[in-house]
Amino acid sequence: MQQKIAIAMTLVSDTEIILLDEPTLGLDVQSYMDIKNILRNVASDMNKTILLSTHHMDLVQELCNQVVILNKGKLVSKDSVENLLNMFKSMTYEIVLLSSINEELKDYLLSLNYAFYFTDDDKKIEIDISDLNEIYSIIEKLKARNVMITEVKQKDVDFERVYLNLTGGEGK
Repeated sequence: MQQKIAIAMTLVSDTEIILLDEPTLGLDVQSYMDIKNILRNVASDMNKTILLSTHHMDLVQELCNQVVILNKGKLVSKDSVENLLNMFKSMTYEIVLLSSINEELKDYLLSLNYAFYFTDDDKKIEIDISDLNEIYSIIEKLKARNVMITEVKQKDVDFERVYLNLTGGEGK
């Protein structure tokens, strides 16, 4: 409730620029959605600039036009959300496996110097690549190790993945 009141007080002030630090921190799902809608309306209807500091990348993706990404206090990127999403759009693939991979295979894949992400059950692998031919190479490497692949698909990228790519997965 305090968070909502603080945001309401900020929004009624007659300033062109509004600075919000983690405006959705500690909010329940409904309040989070309410604040997100309010911020969207304030930016568009009231023509105000909102400077937003947040760890919620879905909020960034939905509300922001321009972003500045910092990692360990250093500037990593300054660009539009759209440009950053497009930059990584064609690079993320999901490989669905018939069964879970073991730790040895996981270690091998990680040694290939790609950005791999594994699901909790280790039946799906997400990979970020820079060249389409790399996905074929990875599939061949998996097949050579008798890994049964049921599906390979290109994934839509979200801003969380963009952030992790730009910060090297550190997110600090």
